[in-house]
Amino acid sequence: MKKFRKTALFMTVVLTAVFYASCGEVKNDGSYMNYENYAPKQIYADNDMASDEDGLAEEYAPDMELQNSEEYAQIIENSFVNTSEESVSTFSIDVDTASYSIIRRMIQNNNTSIPENAVRIEEMINYFSYDYPSPEDDAPFSVTTELYHCPWNENNQLFLIGLQADKIELEQRPPINLVFLVDVSGSMNGDDRLGLVQKSINMLAENLNENDRVSIVTYAGRESVILEGVSGDKTQKITKAINKLTAGGATAGGAGIIKAYEIAQKYFIDGGNNRVLLATDGDLNVGLSSAEELTALVEEKRESGVNLSVLGFGSGNLKDARLEALADNGNGNYAYIDSELEAKKVLVNEMCSMLYTVAKDVKLQLEFAPETVQSYRLIGYENRVLANEDFNNDQVDAGEIGSGHCVTALYEIVPTASQESDNFMKLSMRYKEPNGDQSLLKEYEITISGSQTEQISKNLAFAGAVAEFGMLLRKSSYAGTSSYTEIMDLLGKTDVQDDYRIEFQNLVTNAKNFNMIPEYVDRADIPVTEAITEVIPEQDNYNAITTANDFILTTCYLGNMVDLPEGKSFVECAEKYLNLDNKIKDVADSAEEYSAQQNGIYVDIFYDEEAYGKEGKKLILENQEEIYVYGMSMFIDGDIAQLIVNIDGYRQVYELPEVIKNELNHRVYLLDEEA
Repeated sequence: MKKFRKTALFMTVVLTAVFYASCGEVKNDGSYMNYENYAPKQIYADNDMASDEDGLAEEYAPDMELQNSEEYAQIIENSFVNTSEESVSTFSIDVDTASYSIIRRMIQNNNTSIPENAVRIEEMINYFSYDYPSPEDDAPFSVTTELYHCPWNENNQLFLIGLQADKIELEQRPPINLVFLVDVSGSMNGDDRLGLVQKSINMLAENLNENDRVSIVTYAGRESVILEGVSGDKTQKITKAINKLTAGGATAGGAGIIKAYEIAQKYFIDGGNNRVLLATDGDLNVGLSSAEELTALVEEKRESGVNLSVLGFGSGNLKDARLEALADNGNGNYAYIDSELEAKKVLVNEMCSMLYTVAKDVKLQLEFAPETVQSYRLIGYENRVLANEDFNNDQVDAGEIGSGHCVTALYEIVPTASQESDNFMKLSMRYKEPNGDQSLLKEYEITISGSQTEQISKNLAFAGAVAEFGMLLRKSSYAGTSSYTEIMDLLGKTDVQDDYRIEFQNLVTNAKNFNMIPEYVDRADIPVTEAITEVIPEQDNYNAITTANDFILTTCYLGNMVDLPEGKSFVECAEKYLNLDNKIKDVADSAEEYSAQQNGIYVDIFYDEEAYGKEGKKLILENQEEIYVYGMSMFIDGDIAQLIVNIDGYRQVYELPEVIKNELNHRVYLLDEEA
């Protein structure tokens, strides 16, 4: 297998190049993230200096010309995991909502090119509230589970986990020690930047009282303290200070963060909510500015008991990846404000959710039952996945859940051939109290009968619709039959009554009208010839070897063809060494699109319609099940051996037992040796 290993290395290089080429320009800032650039360059005009009237502002440096591009951390979509290889899935919760607001802004501004890395499906789902029961017995949140057929893949199941946090009534909330940290650098000049920041903070200031303490720190070329420890009922003084701010100069965000934490610790309220609220576009360029440096800074500062939440503003130069990292590591959350309506939602309607934590370092761990779950895929949460051993490690940071927050997570489940057992999974949760250092453990035994519903619930229907929209925007290979029509069908099974859900429905329609998502998908209607083109793109690295009387055999070897024995066609070798008829058992269906980005042989076989008719070729499996196929693809590499069959336009995965895997790998070895 030496040749195969060499080819595998070559394939990795080729795929990396192809991936980067497909994503456009990819830059690496030397930190732990890769970023995607898409926005055009913009020039900011010079701005007047801030007034020194009342000593509320300082002189700022002149504005700078800024090279603008929005930056998003690279997302590698979660794939299906076989329970026979790993039955445990662990992740941190996420209550950020910025991704949905950013996508909404792009679509509403007729931007039809949504960067795939801007689409974080869990943030889209968690932007909305759901009808989960309130917690009982002094628990910080309730737990809801639901199971139903997967809308975009009828052979699979969709599993929902919903958390509903306890609600703190506004009049009963603890006092706030709040430090507004406002970016007033040149890049924040504009009505959708500093102008919107001022309106947003003014809204929040209207809801503070005499028990609260408010400070304002700004930063541009240097940091400045504008207000310090003012009583929260001094609304006019707070709004006057905010409204006098103007933008100009460089961006020394690191110095501003240090000063804000210093002020927050100076006015620290025992038993209260001590928080820095950062308002910025994230375009830092002086002092500590990289994501890595800033993350290390807020990780250190969070130990003081002061949390950091982030509000993102502006377009064209938004540094989303940096802002998300700051909030995640500062024990806070991240929202993006693109309008006064969104500011009201985040800072007025959901004020307690944004500012008051009811549980921190919340981790979920699911252990699936192999007898009922063949494989599973966590939808979204790619940057929240944890190592299984981190679940019991209280030193590993995780997400926070605020007052009244809803948290929803979805798994696509590939069931086993026969779910005779009622066992489904064990759900474990760890969390800490807001001021605690030691986690508490909750465990739940989840059964199929206890979660499965006869009809799709309103919660699952809406979350599924949002997930489908996100997968389509990401051009996900797991989207299956997701389409505008299917999303609208799901929305028809739920309540679309509040303004935010109505807005989502309109957003999906706009995306369809802009041809960003398909109106309808029916894979059963795809002709065989088009299916071949769909599975085997017309690229130089994909080569048809030969055509036999009854099928076309193609090897997707990505840049390096298989050397065949002299005088023998690949068809003959495949028939001799890779014959699969009557050797497959333990059949289980899956709609997993198996990626050719992995190393090894990926063989596609398509049967001639004239020879076998429209129903395809009949295969009789070892369990006597009869299937008719248009074609099949086999992927073989070491421990991996799966048969992927295109049945009536749908992709089905057949897991091969170990004895067959070993036999196939041996045959590939013989083929390689003979060549």
